[in-house]
Amino acid sequence: MRYIAGILLLMVGAVLGLVGDYPIDHPAYRSLGLLVAGGLLVAAGIAVLLIASGARGSREDEPPSRISP
Repeated sequence: MRYIAGILLLMVGAVLGLVGDYPIDHPAYRSLGLLVAGGLLVAAGIAVLLIASGARGSREDEPPSRISP
């Protein structure tokens, strides 16, 4: 389910970024706002996908599972 949420965030962010980049008769601040919102949604989607995939660090960060005498 988290993968689906991450992919949806990426897709919505990409669409907002493309709409914000498209030169239409909107004021400049609205286009900039769409670009910023799109970038934030893409970043959130990447973060959700990384968390869902379990990319939390390397093996060196984990404590040893067995303590040898």
